[in-house]
Amino acid sequence: MELKIETRAARTFAGIRKVGPLDKTVYEGFNELMAWVERHNVTCGEWIAVYYDNPHDVPPEKMRVDTVLTVADDFVLPPGSEGLRIDTLEGGLYAVARAHITDGDFGKPWAAFFNELLPGSGYVPSGGSYYEEYLNDGSESGIWDFDMCVPVKKI
Repeated sequence: MELKIETRAARTFAGIRKVGPLDKTVYEGFNELMAWVERHNVTCGEWIAVYYDNPHDVPPEKMRVDTVLTVADDFVLPPGSEGLRIDTLEGGLYAVARAHITDGDFGKPWAAFFNELLPGSGYVPSGGSYYEEYLNDGSESGIWDFDMCVPVKKI
C-alpha cells in the first residue's frame, strides 16, 4: 500500500446509521441500503462506510458507522425512506491508501495504515470521521478494493 495526501471535496450522502460491532453493523447497513436503492430505483453514487469511533477507545457495542451512498446535493429522500438520512461527508485534507483484501479481514489494512503508513508521513489525524470508499462489490467473490481515507493535518 502507498499513502497519498490529497484534498477531497465534500459530498452529500444518503445513509443509514448503525451502532454495534462493526463486523455485524457494516454488513447489515449495506444490505439495508442496497434494498432501499432497489426499492426506490435510486441512481448509485459511491458506496462508503463512514466510521466515527476509534475501536481502541470505544467498546464494540457502541461503535458508530454510517453505510452511505453519495447523491446529488439537491437529492430528496423519497417517501418510505424511514431510517435513512441526508448528510455531508466533509471535504478537506486526507491521507488515502488503497487496500485489496481477499480474506475478509478489513482490520488488517487499517492497522497497516495507522501503524506503518501514517507514522513518518509528516501528517497526523486531525479528528473527525474516517471512511472506506469501495471500488468494487466483493460480496460474492470475497475480493474487495477500497480507499481508506483519514482527515489529517501537517505536523
